[in-house]
Amino acid sequence: MVSIRQAAVFSAWALRSLPARLGAPLTTIVSMTCAVMVLVALLSMGEGLHIWATQGTRADRVVLLSRGAPVPDVSVVSHEVFATVASDPDIKKDPQGHPLVAAIATISLYVQTRANKGGSVFVLGITNPRVYPEIHVFHGRWPRAGLHELLASSESERLDKGLDIGDRVLIRGAPWTIVGTFANTGSYFDQVLFADADTLLSAVGRSAYEQIVAILNSAGQFSQFADRVQREPTLMLDVYREARLREQTFDATRRFLDFVSYFIGAILAAAAACAAVNSCYAAVDARRREIGTLRAIGFGTPPIATSIVVEGVLISLLGACLGYLLIWEFLNGRLITTRALTFPLAIGAREFAISATWALCIALLASAPPVARMGKVPGR
Repeated sequence: MVSIRQAAVFSAWALRSLPARLGAPLTTIVSMTCAVMVLVALLSMGEGLHIWATQGTRADRVVLLSRGAPVPDVSVVSHEVFATVASDPDIKKDPQGHPLVAAIATISLYVQTRANKGGSVFVLGITNPRVYPEIHVFHGRWPRAGLHELLASSESERLDKGLDIGDRVLIRGAPWTIVGTFANTGSYFDQVLFADADTLLSAVGRSAYEQIVAILNSAGQFSQFADRVQREPTLMLDVYREARLREQTFDATRRFLDFVSYFIGAILAAAAACAAVNSCYAAVDARRREIGTLRAIGFGTPPIATSIVVEGVLISLLGACLGYLLIWEFLNGRLITTRALTFPLAIGAREFAISATWALCIALLASAPPVARMGKVPGR
C-alpha cells in the first residue's frame, strides 16, 4: 500500500513538472500522432470494405453455390437445379404465392468514372428482383425480360459516366439501355447494374447461372434447409448465410489490406518507439537530482520506476488519441475508389482500440531502458 501511495505521489509530481521539460514529450506526442494517423487510415480501408460488403444482408436470406465453389464467380448452377430448389417448402412466398427465390448471373463491366479514371461495375442478371426488397426504384422501372435493359444505382449514376437514364452501355458489342435508377443502399449493390438474368446469359453466350438467392420463412430454418439441400445428391449445392458468403468473398482483399496496415504500422511503431525512449531518457535525466533525493528520503525504486512508466504511457496515449481524432475527422466516411471497387473508409471503436493498444505497448517497451538506467541513480 505504501509503494502504491508513493507511486501515485511521485507520478503526480512528474506530470506537474512536464511544462518545464516540454520538448521531449512533445516529440513523442507528434511522433505517436503521425504514426497512429497512418495506421488508422490504413486500417479504415479493411474495415470499410468489410462493412460495405456485409451491409444490408439479411439473416433469413441464403445463397446457394455449386458444390466446392468458394465464391460465386466459379459457381455453375443449371436451370434444372434452380427449378428444384425453387420448390422447397422452407422458401418464403410473396402475397401472390410465388416463392421468393432467384437465379443470378454476373459479369463485370468496364466504365469510366466522372473523374476520367477507369473502373468497373457488376451487371447482376436476376430472375426475380423481389428477393432484394431493399432495392427501391425511384426513377424509371426494372428491366424487362427479353430486352437489353439495365437498372443503375443513383451512386453509380453519380460516380460513373454513361449511367444516366436513357444512356446506352455496350455489353459484348450490343447496346443496353439504362431504364431506371434505384436509391443508394450503402452496400455492395451501389456498384451493381441489374438486368434480366436469362437475357444477360443469352447476350454473353452462357447457359448456366452462378448462384441462387432465396428468402426463407424464418432465419431459424437455415440449418434444416441447408441439411436437406446438401444431402440431395442431384443438386450438388453448398448453402451459405448471405453475410457469411459476402465476408468470404472479400476476405482475401481485406486480409491483404490489414497486412499492409500492420506492416507499415510496424515500421512507424519503431520510429515512435525511438521518440518514446528519448522522452523517457530525458525525463530521467531531467529529474536525476530529484530521483536521488527521493530515494534518499525513503522512496523505493519501484514507485519511482512506476511513475516514469505512467508518464510514458499517458504521453503515448495522448498522441494516439489525438491521431485517432484527427484522422476520424478527415477520413471517416470518405469514399476510396479502386479499379474494381468503390467503398467508404470506416473508422470506429475497433480502430481506436487497436491504436490505443499499439501506443500502450510502445510506451511500455520504450520505458524499460530508461527505467533500468534510473535504477543506477544513487540516493543523496
